[in-house]
Amino acid sequence: MIDLREELPLFEPIDLSSLPDEDPRYTENVRLAFALYNKALHNIGAGYDDMARNQLKKAISLYPGFNDAIVLYGACVFANGDRIGAVRVFNSVKNPRYREHALAYLDHLAEADRNAYLPKKNVEQDGQEVSAGESCSFAAYEEGKEEEKPLPKPAAEDNAEAIREARVPVFLSSDECEEETERISGEDSGKKKSSRKVYEKRIACAVFGAVVVLLASLLFAVSHLSLQNRRLSQLLRDTEAGMLGDLTERTPNGEETDRTPVPAPSEAELREEAKTKAEQLGKYYLFKNYFSVVELFQNLDLSYLSQEERNTVQLQYESALNQFANTNYSVMYSLREEERWTDVIHVLLPIWEYYPEYEKMPMILYYLAQAYEKTGDTSRAIQYYGYAAEKYGDTTYGGYAKSRLTVLRG
Repeated sequence: MIDLREELPLFEPIDLSSLPDEDPRYTENVRLAFALYNKALHNIGAGYDDMARNQLKKAISLYPGFNDAIVLYGACVFANGDRIGAVRVFNSVKNPRYREHALAYLDHLAEADRNAYLPKKNVEQDGQEVSAGESCSFAAYEEGKEEEKPLPKPAAEDNAEAIREARVPVFLSSDECEEETERISGEDSGKKKSSRKVYEKRIACAVFGAVVVLLASLLFAVSHLSLQNRRLSQLLRDTEAGMLGDLTERTPNGEETDRTPVPAPSEAELREEAKTKAEQLGKYYLFKNYFSVVELFQNLDLSYLSQEERNTVQLQYESALNQFANTNYSVMYSLREEERWTDVIHVLLPIWEYYPEYEKMPMILYYLAQAYEKTGDTSRAIQYYGYAAEKYGDTTYGGYAKSRLTVLRG
């Protein structure tokens, strides 16, 4: 069994302070891999081999071209007793020149393991006797190359040349470092682009699904309301015709023809009609269609309903009236900011028609008159400014209305 601490002098730590900050070859991943490599060397010296293996494995994953880390990791695996695993690690060195060094170092480890119980002095290497202190570093396995000695920290003015001479890093030439850095940067960029595309596709699918659901809901609501309105219109026409007792009707070509008089609806029919309208009003309220609740209530005869039904309908109407007024009033502000004056009229006029007792009526009348003024309808603007000034002259918006009346009337 080999002792990793005896192999430790063959591997030199990397001086991270010698790496120039402005050199794009030394990315964040490469620098982190160097730091993990140095920690692994320290942990091996302290006897924490398992921790060192994990750190070296992480360093290799950050920088796959880190040949010194691969060789040291293979030595750790070999020292742990996994010979087959060590062979796989050493074979993972892809650079042909360093692969030859790695396999030579693997032979060195195997030889050291076979001679583990022999005296460590005067061990033969390639026909020469060397002492344990004269063992060669991993870099010296390059054919025809002498062992490199550590050089001083490179000067800042000549970083590129100093890096090549000072073994920073010892396992990679400047051209090879640039190639590896570009490869890693390309892989990271590809992964980021791929993840970004996946994220954008998910967002697009979510938005598309939400739009589909919203359109389906709107289509259902419109079709439902259209159907109900047609039913109510037909019912009102039949009721009106029955009450007037019209004995004639017009054909499509304008000719009058006799028809049988429609009898007036019985009390039971009127009660059933009122009950149907009350149920429809409840559905509108349930689906928060507050304006339809207010409109339907105007055509509902409460006298044909029971006291309990009248109370329920009255509460729903009052709540819907307040909700409808507040909603339209809130929407009005955004419409004014966008200068959509016709839409301002459409949301404010129903409040004035159906809810004249609304607490914010001075503002409603003033903004309604202002919208008419902006659309060029001066006569209606004067009319609603007049309502605000007459009914609410003691309020702030009543005073504003008086001022605008003075200007418009000249």
